Amino acid sequence: MAQNMREITKMVKFNVILLLIGKKHGKGKFIWQEGSVYEGNFVFGDIEGTGTYKWNDGRIYQGDWVANKMHGKGLFSFSDGKKYIGDYQYDKKWGIGIFMWPNGRKYEGSWQNGKQHGIGVLTDENGIKQYGEWSNGKKIKNLQNSDDFWKIKGQNSENHKDFLQNLRKLNNNDANLYMSPISEKVYSQYQ
Repeated sequence: MAQNMREITKMVKFNVILLLIGKKHGKGKFIWQEGSVYEGNFVFGDIEGTGTYKWNDGRIYQGDWVANKMHGKGLFSFSDGKKYIGDYQYDKKWGIGIFMWPNGRKYEGSWQNGKQHGIGVLTDENGIKQYGEWSNGKKIKNLQNSDDFWKIKGQNSENHKDFLQNLRKLNNNDANLYMSPISEKVYSQYQ
């Protein structure tokens, strides 16, 4: 008990010192002069951990942050109704993710440097699926069906199993397993 009290006292002193030198630390809310708002974790003055950033133009990102950048798992809602849920690396879509348009169209697949890159499925507004391979945001190869995912040159079947498993988690109620650092509140907005 005494050990816990000493740790709490040290942490309180540490946070007070950071506050005195002008650094935000811990959970909090910050409102920028132009109207954007961040609510979540701060570490030594940086946005870090899990939090929600609302831009003054209506865009919202809920998810993981590292050094003031979207990094990890997250949900980005655009002001025009589009949404992206998935992986980020330093403010760019990178990894596995789903991009959804308001008309029902969606891309599910691999991302790199903010663009579709690798295998994916594009579903149109009528539910018709187009399997393919993308490079730098452009579709470079049509695949006949999901079985062709296993035949892409230079890819091994284990990578594809992980890829498809992660997409299933995003598409089903298991998304909270894939998006573990993000609260269920974020996932409920995706559904």
